[in-house]
Amino acid sequence: PATTYQITVQTFNDNHDWGVWSEEARVRTVPAMVVNVENISEDAVWLSWMRKWDPQTDLTHGTTLNVDTVVKAYEMKIIGEGHFCYSRELEGQNCFFRGLRPDTVYEARIRALSKSGEWGMWSSRSFRTIPQIRVTFGNIGEHFAVAEWRRHLPASVKITSDEVIEAQDIVQEFRMKVERVGHEPLVYELSPTISSFRLSDLDPSAEYRVWMCARGHEGVWGLWNQETRVR
Repeated sequence: PATTYQITVQTFNDNHDWGVWSEEARVRTVPAMVVNVENISEDAVWLSWMRKWDPQTDLTHGTTLNVDTVVKAYEMKIIGEGHFCYSRELEGQNCFFRGLRPDTVYEARIRALSKSGEWGMWSSRSFRTIPQIRVTFGNIGEHFAVAEWRRHLPASVKITSDEVIEAQDIVQEFRMKVERVGHEPLVYELSPTISSFRLSDLDPSAEYRVWMCARGHEGVWGLWNQETRVR
């Protein structure tokens, strides 16, 4: 992609002789696509794509350029572990996809279909989804418990690509669900600037289940984590 080539031709006649080389013709191929990973959450990704800018540093007079610049469609793939592969044709240049696993490396691929019906080369970018929140408990009394939370550390996995985009953890709000076993749960809306919360008015010698999730980019809520129990 984005490379200038020189082409010359010669003929082979009936006397089994090669003719002279023709005058050279120069042609420049189209730049490749580039995939941008805009944002990543626990189970979702925001992608966009475009053609790379072509500096055209080695152009000379008479170099033929591509005039078929109209794109009919794009094909996007997201490939992950366990034979996961999501494929879709799109007309636009961005996509929001949800249904990924937390703390997992995926590869996003994109290629373009020209007006003449030719598919271009695949371009790709790898990224890792955010780990889920882990809830633990600090001080526990007869009628209260202090819940604390943070993200799990990313799992140590073998990376096959040269670069993996790591997510920036954007949190607009936390949500905590607390349920005494056998009773209706209570839901607390919590500030994104805190990492602990005192649960008050609990019953002595009772078991409670706690879940937590976070609201991130564009107001999209993440997954509820696995329950944590406290007594």
